[in-house]
Amino acid sequence: MRILSLGNYARDGQESMLRFAALLRQQLPARGVELRPCDPAVGLGRLTGSTVQGAGKWFGYLDKYVGFPAALAWRLRRDAPAVVHIADHSNALYVPWIRRMAPRVRVVVTCHDLLAVRYALEEADAEYRIGSTGRAQQRAILAGLQQADLVVCDSEATRRDAERLVTRGQARPELRVVPLCLNQPYRALPRDEAWARLRQAAPTVPQDQPWILHVGSSQPRKNRPLLLRLLAALSEIPLIAVFAGERLTAAQWALARELGVADRVVEVPGPDEPTLEALYSAATALVFPSRAEGFGWPILEAQACDCPVICSDVEPLPEVAGPGGAWVVGLDDVPGYAAAVRAVLRTPEATRPAARANVARHAPEIMLDAYLDAFAAALRL
Repeated sequence: MRILSLGNYARDGQESMLRFAALLRQQLPARGVELRPCDPAVGLGRLTGSTVQGAGKWFGYLDKYVGFPAALAWRLRRDAPAVVHIADHSNALYVPWIRRMAPRVRVVVTCHDLLAVRYALEEADAEYRIGSTGRAQQRAILAGLQQADLVVCDSEATRRDAERLVTRGQARPELRVVPLCLNQPYRALPRDEAWARLRQAAPTVPQDQPWILHVGSSQPRKNRPLLLRLLAALSEIPLIAVFAGERLTAAQWALARELGVADRVVEVPGPDEPTLEALYSAATALVFPSRAEGFGWPILEAQACDCPVICSDVEPLPEVAGPGGAWVVGLDDVPGYAAAVRAVLRTPEATRPAARANVARHAPEIMLDAYLDAFAAALRL
């Protein structure tokens, strides 16, 4: 089976998506797949420091949406793939071009979430409002998903969104659920090894008192203010909150000062994978109170490091955590989170057997076999 693997534009900085595509490209050939990578080349985007905003964003658009379609047409003719796999649904807007250039090729798209599409459609539960260019881009992504042969969803929650948004009218792509696996070989580090790393990479993390960990960005849906309110609710415990990823916003720091917990906040900006592994291995618990997620990789990462997980009850987080693999708390239920932290402090190993079993269910070989089945199914359509 020859597959053209369409990945992300490197300058967009979507690290998790780049790692996902790299995992498939590294592992599928050992299962008999002739897999050929095809990514938008960085051309004009090299002229600026960032493709996220300003002129760099527009140069990136030219690379992705003007230069790349011609290169994609050439690759389709040269490689003659049976399947094109688009590893990130944000590139689904290439599907109509693939349909025109190679109508017999089957197209499989991995859909990690439909959050941005929902925001662009201004659904009632959406927290963002996207500009006109962003709305047009998300409409094009949705139209591309509707023209795919098969859409692979990371979770049941994303599949439900896809049933509602993608399979409208005459659009009837087949939908499948293939949960993600760990994209890094995380493991529970011995305490001495974890702290040796943290003393070098994150020396402000306290070694002599309990601390909860949040991994991710400062986007509103990540619900970081809940951890600040949780610190205030647990004033009787010398608890620290460690935020790994983006720095807190000015508004979040203002809330920390208002609650009187600013001195109990530690930032670890942009940690690398070894540092993250050490943070998970040493933390009292990962607190992951998100309002919306497509999957929730930090939950699996923490479980692989034997770190207790406390997460919101918003799907797909309980699905990702697995039965009994985490303390699951109602969204914004600060007393519930406080009770979960106290439970972790009393019995930190309570969820460990279920969490380890859940990590085993998300082994890379299971995901890769499921993708092989999906590609074969697309050829039968």
